[in-house]
Amino acid sequence: MDGSCGGSDEGDTSADTSLVSTGSTPGKFTMTVGLGGAALDQLGIKRPPALVDLPLFPGDELEVAASHGAVFVQLCSDDAIYLGGAVRAVRAAAKRVLRPRWQMNGFRGAAASTASSNGRNLMGQIDGTNNIAVSRASTGGPVWVDVVSPAWMTGGSYVVVRRFRMLLSKWESAGSSTRDSAVGRHIPLGAPLRAHKESDRST
Repeated sequence: MDGSCGGSDEGDTSADTSLVSTGSTPGKFTMTVGLGGAALDQLGIKRPPALVDLPLFPGDELEVAASHGAVFVQLCSDDAIYLGGAVRAVRAAAKRVLRPRWQMNGFRGAAASTASSNGRNLMGQIDGTNNIAVSRASTGGPVWVDVVSPAWMTGGSYVVVRRFRMLLSKWESAGSSTRDSAVGRHIPLGAPLRAHKESDRST
């Protein structure tokens, strides 16, 4: 989102009283808000050293109007109805000071079997194998910033958002060996090539 003036108050903007979410439950609802480099620049606050704009990567077709926003907002819930009300409530409350650049609706697949705690993505691969475990994420280091200048960033974190296009018809028409090679894993098992289990290390 970009900082901007405009819009008006539409009355009650609470997700709990929205007609969209009436009768639903929060469903482990979380809301994460982050400030981008553009917001810090506008506020005259020096950026942390690690907060830099990403370079253009090969194959990128970036939309300038949707890049380098000032505010990042992520809403999550196990209840899609409650989440719909929450999204509406946040957009209504924020429209007086922010202008949305883009919005993406996501979802998470259920784990396909007890062999993996991670669900699969639309390409069929087990997604999240190398994600940092919650037990490690809560102790600092990999996720939370421990020691940094400026001091206000200590205990914070960084998020990088990159949207990409899945050409699923071409992907599905490719042979299984081609798909495995592209991912670097045997897609049915989630195991690295020349390995047998998802947890095996790549060789």
